[in-house]
This record gives sequence, structure tokens and C-alpha cells, in this order.
Amino acid sequence: MSKKRNSLEIIHDILLTLKRNPTIKKTHLMYKTNLTYVRLNKYLDDLVGKELVAGDEQTVITPKGEQFLKEVRKMREFMDSFGL
Repeated sequence: MSKKRNSLEIIHDILLTLKRNPTIKKTHLMYKTNLTYVRLNKYLDDLVGKELVAGDEQTVITPKGEQFLKEVRKMREFMDSFGL
């Protein structure tokens, strides 16, 4: 049985997918992040409000979103160094 993702992991997955696929459509983003359409829209609305992503038809990661990804990576490396 797989472990459920928390909100931080889902947001990370969305931002990372947008960074790797700058021209991705919402439907493909939904499949790649393994979210339902409703949940994806909820997260995207939240990320737009926090200025981590921008756009309506074409969703793109913002510089603030890229900075968020860097900080999450640092946090994960720190946790891994302690075996957490």
C-alpha cells in the first residue's frame, strides 16, 4: 500500500511538473500529478493566490514558485542528513 501525500508533497509535485513541462496543459498536469480535476483546481487556485504559479489557460511556475522548490529541496536534504 502506498503512502498518502501531504499538501506540501502535492504542491511540490505540481510545481516540479510545471517547471519540467512549461507548456503542459491542465489535463496532462492532472495525470502527471495524480490528482482529480477538482483537487488540482483547488491547489492551482491556492498557488495562484500565493503567486507561486500564474496563468489561466496556460499555467506556468513563477520565480517565487521556483524559489519555493529550491527551499523544499534544501529542507529535504537537511531531513535526509538526519535520517528523517
